[in-house]
Amino acid sequence: MKTEGKLDIEKMDLHYWAEVSGHIERLFKEHNGYPMPNTSAYKILGVPEDKISLSEKDNVHYERCIGTDNAVFEKMIFGAESEEILEEVIKEVKNYGTFIEEADKMNESECQTYSEKQAIYIIENIYRAHEEDGFNELIPSWHQALLKSRETLYNAKGNSDYDQTTVEDYIEYCEYLLSDMQILELHKLDLPFKQN
Repeated sequence: MKTEGKLDIEKMDLHYWAEVSGHIERLFKEHNGYPMPNTSAYKILGVPEDKISLSEKDNVHYERCIGTDNAVFEKMIFGAESEEILEEVIKEVKNYGTFIEEADKMNESECQTYSEKQAIYIIENIYRAHEEDGFNELIPSWHQALLKSRETLYNAKGNSDYDQTTVEDYIEYCEYLLSDMQILELHKLDLPFKQN
C-alpha cells in the first residue's frame, strides 16, 4: 500500500484514527479506512520519534514495541471519517470469533461470571486468533471476556476442577494476551495537524 506525496490531513475530513496491524489492518482496508503516512505516527501516538522505526517497504507501516515483553510489531494508523468504520470492523471480528457466544451457551445458569471451562475455552480461542490468525488487537468484548476469564481462574486457584498447573498455565496465557494485544479503539484526531 503506497500513498504518494504528503497528504493534507486537515482537508481530508478525517476525525478519528486507530492503530492496527495484521488481520484488523485488512478489515480496516476493506471498510475504507484511510492509511496515514508513517511519518505522522509518532505525532498521532504522542510518543518520541525514536520509539518508531519507519518501514522501508512503504510509507504507511512502522514498527514499535508493544506490551510488557517489548515485542516488536509492525503497525499502521488508519484515519476514519466517522465511528461507523470501527463498528463495521468489530461486527466482522465478532462474526469471526463467535466463541464468546459459544462460551455463554455453556452456562447452565444466568451467572455473570464464567466457569473454569468457559474461561479456558475463551483464552484458547483468543490465543489461537492472536498466534495463528494475526489478530493483534482486542475488540472490547474480547478484552472484557479475558478480564472475566482471568478473574475466574484466579478464584479457582487451589480449588479447581482442573489441576493447578493447568489453571496457572491459562492464567499465564491470559496475562500474555492482555499484555501483547492492544484494545482496538478509535481516538479523536487532534487538528490542526502538521506533517514533516
